[in-house]
Amino acid sequence: PHFCCPVGLGFLNRRGPGCGCCRQVTFMAQHNLDANFPPGTETHSRVRVASLRWGSAADAQALLDDCGRFSLVLGSDLIYHRAHHARLVATIDTLASDDATVLWASPDGGPDDPPTPVEGSSLPSRAWSFYEQMRRRGWDCVDISDSAALRELYEEAESHRPADLDSGGGRVRVARMTRQAQADDAHEET
Repeated sequence: PHFCCPVGLGFLNRRGPGCGCCRQVTFMAQHNLDANFPPGTETHSRVRVASLRWGSAADAQALLDDCGRFSLVLGSDLIYHRAHHARLVATIDTLASDDATVLWASPDGGPDDPPTPVEGSSLPSRAWSFYEQMRRRGWDCVDISDSAALRELYEEAESHRPADLDSGGGRVRVARMTRQAQADDAHEET
């Protein structure tokens, strides 16, 4: 199984290409990989650090040529800027295998949020916009934020958070996304 974790991409897209951020983030990611899983170990050999511009067919093809399609994609705090949703969705759709699971965490809302405008704006929530684009490409998007396993993780994380650390006040929502055919098969089995 292949695994993809788009670390730092939201930050990179906000700053724009050519700002040097990509090199810094990939350097730090490679350093962390090397420090935690020394070169020559099995785990190190199974992980690849690479830059990927959302919506770039050339970047996606290079990653597909090197790694193939991914069965698991993880993302966190990446949908805050609507202007990047289409490229992000296209990238996920291109790189994810037919039986992939995408797990997404975001303080910007979940897939069940209504398309009502955000206070003071005529635009729907950022979450609704992103998940609606995923649905249009055939993805089933389910909010799993209230699952027992995630509640335990939230409680554990909160117990270790320093009192003076501001968590931003927003509740992090977690979504599981699977391609529609896969989701339909899962519903038939139950």
